[in-house]
Amino acid sequence: MRFSIFLRVLTPIFCSFTLLTEAVVLDYQKVYVANQYSNDVSVINTAADTVTKTVAVEDFPIALAVTPNGRKAYIANNFSGTVSVINTATDMVIKTVLVGSLPIALAVTPDGTRVYVGNSGSGTVSVINTATDMVTKTVGVGTLPRALAVTPDGTRVYVVNFGSSTVSVINTATDTVTKTVDVGTLPIALAVIPDGTKVYVVNFSSGTVSVINTATDTVIKTVDVGSDPRALAVTPDSTRVYAANNFSGTVNVINTATDTVTKIVDVGNGSIALAIATVIRITAAISKRVHFS
Repeated sequence: MRFSIFLRVLTPIFCSFTLLTEAVVLDYQKVYVANQYSNDVSVINTAADTVTKTVAVEDFPIALAVTPNGRKAYIANNFSGTVSVINTATDMVIKTVLVGSLPIALAVTPDGTRVYVGNSGSGTVSVINTATDMVTKTVGVGTLPRALAVTPDGTRVYVVNFGSSTVSVINTATDTVTKTVDVGTLPIALAVIPDGTKVYVVNFSSGTVSVINTATDTVIKTVDVGSDPRALAVTPDSTRVYAANNFSGTVNVINTATDTVTKIVDVGNGSIALAIATVIRITAAISKRVHFS
């Protein structure tokens, strides 16, 4: 933060000055991009927006996650059944971890101690200890696990099983499945709202969103949305969920208090992904005139 002080003497006794303060903006220094067909990860330096390094990994990297402290990046290599671990200080692979068949999704706990890997080919979730980068447990889930989400308090991992139309609930204290929840047909994505009270699951084939209450791990409502829903996004205040519908080219807005659709927004054809950005308007400077004697 920089301060510019302009001082003007009005009398031998009274003075006034204007204090200008600039906002401090923090940004991430690197962006990691998994490239499926070239079997590598591109590292973009955000200061210049250029690729500073290309890191070779294994076959068909399909998912990527960075630990909360930013020190490591984990890349799921789908065809080779491995996870590459990149040290972000050197941008070098420091370990290759053997996991299950066809790993497809990753989720890191909020404290950064574990990475959960969904293995679609073997119907399992591998648990990686980030201190040792070793698999500490392999958890059996449903058929074709497709996506994972960790609750904000880090106590549970929810796993969408595309093939069995279920969601497996993993207790992170024991790394065991405590419940299997039936949802709609062919669930494909999910999101835990920031307050941790509900999980929303997009069901690709049935055109619905299942709402799971995390206190009981039961479906409390099924919300009809558009045709072929593919993705979800949740507002930071947990009040709304947006569901993108691929075939109908629409987005449904779900009120999380009532779990009803409050609006249907027409968008482009083939809606496949969406994200919510918080826009912050910052004035060029904040001016304050201070008088003293």
